[in-house]
Amino acid sequence: MISLSSKTHRYRGGPHFDQLSTFCFDLEGIALELTLPASDANWQNPPRPLNFPFNTPGWFESQCKGEAFDAAVHLHTEVWYYYPARFTRILNLLAMGTNEAVGILSIGANLKKLKNNKRLDLSNFQSLGDYIKWDYEDYYETPDVGEYGRGWNYEVRTKYKQILTQQGELYREQYNTALASDLLPTPKRFDPLDINGGRWTTFRLDKGWPRSTQYYCLPLSDSFYLEVHIQRAFQVTEKNREILDPDMLSAAEWLVQHIKISFPGGPLALPR
Repeated sequence: MISLSSKTHRYRGGPHFDQLSTFCFDLEGIALELTLPASDANWQNPPRPLNFPFNTPGWFESQCKGEAFDAAVHLHTEVWYYYPARFTRILNLLAMGTNEAVGILSIGANLKKLKNNKRLDLSNFQSLGDYIKWDYEDYYETPDVGEYGRGWNYEVRTKYKQILTQQGELYREQYNTALASDLLPTPKRFDPLDINGGRWTTFRLDKGWPRSTQYYCLPLSDSFYLEVHIQRAFQVTEKNREILDPDMLSAAEWLVQHIKISFPGGPLALPR
């Protein structure tokens, strides 16, 4: 149960659940609704069109942003900052000249297109997860190293394997630590989740304790899918995570349960 009063919290800021807004998106007849609490952050989303005609040839390519692996049409982003309680903020300001946020919760929604002319098998629920796994590994694990992080994990593995070969098994522990630190995470497990009109494919990516991102993906056709991600990030100390994480997890669960999607003629049929 999420408290609507920040007076009971050991922090200030976060989502304001007493002030809600619903954002509606027309994805070529597919209706997406995101109900979001207000935020103190001065985050500005660019003006959005009334309709996102993603099936129109060339439209996605003309509208997408980002480079290579991250190419997508942005739908919406919302950010909530968590600050120390008032007395702690005053102490931080006096001692360090700063009262920066100690935690950040964010939600983002993007429209993505399958690459290499690949197609989803809409009769197989696992098809989207299989594609996403291939997409990450094809990009980060390829020996064809390039710009924007392409082949990063392959390069890291090669570098540390060479050191391991030179120094022998005495370097094994350092080798494992270095890989855990430098490799970019790729999804290993996908789980289904039914949310208000859609059956979503979910997975999580963690980059150390400061940041964890949960992804919710839903096919819109055999060539396009919707990606909603919710990220929890912690700053300064592990103690901040212990204070913030329970409420951030509850807030994230609330956000997920207030995602609604409606397909013309009923939900997109996928086997269970």
